[in-house]
Amino acid sequence: MRNQTQHFAFTFTSLKDAPFNPQVYSRLKFGSNQAAKAMGRILAESFYKAHTDRLLTEQFVVIPSPYNYVKNAATVLSEHFVDHLNYLVALGGGHALEWDIVHRKVSYINDYGFLSKEDRKALIDGDTFSINKDFWGTKNLIFIDDVNITGTHEDKLIEILDSENVENDTFFLYFAKYWGTEANTEAALNFSWVDSVPTFVQMIKSEPDAKCLVRPIKYLMSQSEVTFKVALSQLPTSYVEQLFFGCIAEGYDKIEKYEANFAFLRHFFEGNILNK
Repeated sequence: MRNQTQHFAFTFTSLKDAPFNPQVYSRLKFGSNQAAKAMGRILAESFYKAHTDRLLTEQFVVIPSPYNYVKNAATVLSEHFVDHLNYLVALGGGHALEWDIVHRKVSYINDYGFLSKEDRKALIDGDTFSINKDFWGTKNLIFIDDVNITGTHEDKLIEILDSENVENDTFFLYFAKYWGTEANTEAALNFSWVDSVPTFVQMIKSEPDAKCLVRPIKYLMSQSEVTFKVALSQLPTSYVEQLFFGCIAEGYDKIEKYEANFAFLRHFFEGNILNK
């Protein structure tokens, strides 16, 4: 029998009473490494305080939200979580946590934040997932996501663990858990700071270590041709290069909705970045 435990750094019932800054969360979702570091450290300290004894004496594997090639926001948060938690564990004389991923081939381009739990489940059921059960052995498992709104991702992970007869003690960690009933809360969170392409471009230009993630790629590729061209002309070429290769790796170059913008992106890449 598998023991399962949820852990949240924060809980909230509305954006108005959220004990964290929704705008920092929005920056995280669009690639802010600074936001990811701050939030990852908060979650690490919260989890260490709750489970110090086990962390200092047992083996743990940290597994971020499943992805394919381009990272999602929860993955970057998880990387900083591991770094800071390893620091705390080392101070206590324990051993470093290990890292693994659940490979996920996504079958859709919809913005998850606008969907109901039923619609989310219908989409996620079309994805394929692969786990590394042999590597896990009998170690404790820590699955991390940035926020728990409907619980659809956790339900899917539990379904996978059950189908693979995984019996390891399992922790589901979230920076925040939403206990309210508003269906659009995640979308409101996601766009509470980055609410336009100019705002997004400004953030990327102001943070040299910003990450090119799945959400901002899909956000940019879905813009009108004019807006997309203006954004490309303003973004750092290093970011545009990541955008180009990320589109190919995720198969976005084959999606009809993105066809015109990808054609321009490829032209821009070949004329301004390739062989430079």
